[in-house]
Amino acid sequence: MIPALRIGAWRLRWLHLRYAWPVRWAHHPLCQRHAHETWRIGQMFVCKGCLSLATGLVAGSVVVLVYGGAWCVWALALLGPLTFVPSWPSIYHRLPRALRNVLRAAAGAFVALSAWVVAQ
Repeated sequence: MIPALRIGAWRLRWLHLRYAWPVRWAHHPLCQRHAHETWRIGQMFVCKGCLSLATGLVAGSVVVLVYGGAWCVWALALLGPLTFVPSWPSIYHRLPRALRNVLRAAAGAFVALSAWVVAQ
């Protein structure tokens, strides 16, 4: 390959990382109208719902791995309706943003509990 083209390819990769990485995990417009849908962490923008879901999944997995037992079935039975009834679209969009973040975290914990119950 011609050295000038090789430098161009590295420059394109650098430009991609420099300008695309900060918005890679947002997947919402960054305009003022949709600013409530993202968090800014340093120079990176992340979707609130996705980060809440991932946090609930990790926290739920850690709790299940440390304290796993028969209580997981009861927690799953309790968490299911408390999470998914308010997540119905006609209800969900009327809830405050903070409660929607909590619902997404609970959904992540639900997935972790479900995986443990199915594996047993």
